Amino acid sequence: MPRRKTRLAAAVAHSERIIGQAVTATAALSRGELIASEEPGPFEILHAAEIAAFVRSLKACLGWREMIIIILRYDQDLDWKAIAETLETTPGACLMAHRRALRKLRQAAALQGVVRGNQVL
Repeated sequence: MPRRKTRLAAAVAHSERIIGQAVTATAALSRGELIASEEPGPFEILHAAEIAAFVRSLKACLGWREMIIIILRYDQDLDWKAIAETLETTPGACLMAHRRALRKLRQAAALQGVVRGNQVL
């Protein structure tokens, strides 16, 4: 049981840290602070902030379980068996929730005009 909470906490903390870094960097730019040369430039920071805002808007269409599955699968690179153990369910149920989450994300992205190649996602 403690291992499950640790994985969930790590996945959520990591995604919040990534989003927080983009927001902090954008705030520093808006205050006119100089950024050290080894850090990303203003265009990279702005791009990261735009991506973070886009991801936050997409996250709103997912349920808690679907969001955790996406984070564990793509951020933590866990297999279906490990994700199922973490969420105390079966790998098949995780796979189906993952498919539903991807479908929701594609629909939300299409509503915002995001395209991949010649096709709308």
